[in-house]
Amino acid sequence: MDYERLGRSGLKKILRSNPPDVPHYQKALDERKRRDQFWVLIVGCAGTLLTVLSLSFGGSKTLAAQVKQESWQRVLSANQQFENYKNDFIQFGHSPQAKRSRNTEDWTDVQLISIADQTVSHLEYVETMVAIYLKVSSKQDRLAIWPLITEQIGTTRKRLDQQVEVANLMITTLRTPGVVAETMHMRDDLRKVEEDLEGARKEIEAAEAKLQ
Repeated sequence: MDYERLGRSGLKKILRSNPPDVPHYQKALDERKRRDQFWVLIVGCAGTLLTVLSLSFGGSKTLAAQVKQESWQRVLSANQQFENYKNDFIQFGHSPQAKRSRNTEDWTDVQLISIADQTVSHLEYVETMVAIYLKVSSKQDRLAIWPLITEQIGTTRKRLDQQVEVANLMITTLRTPGVVAETMHMRDDLRKVEEDLEGARKEIEAAEAKLQ
């Protein structure tokens, strides 16, 4: 099992369903600790950088005020959508019908939860980077940061495209109508987020051009 591909909810399910002396439990626990350490580092660095930028450019006009942010606002709201998908799939997994069945959908529920959970993590990472970028007023600093932003947006879009492919594959194996419908909705929203990420990139670039 590839524990790095499991979402946080998938890891929690393994930890709940296995005793501590089982190898699955220890591997899932190690992976969760690794992720916790990573996010503590990311959040700490982001907070420090934002503080420095705020002190350095507090009296200056930021790029954020110049960006229409229509696509970006949709990206920001998408996180809650995928949190809802994750919770829906958790509920499907706990339903009486799922508990009575012992077919492939028992494991499929975990995979669907993982897709939604990973999407939230990918979007949170992009949001942190763009939030930092929009606080920077120095043109030279923006030029230095922007390639990192575009690279991360491109990487995130590729990951979302992979999630779409996985969702499409899973739709062909699902049998419960409610799960099929919810998976199709999630797949469509993954595609919309891909488009909005590209739209957000163009919006920020247009705003940057006006400031030059």
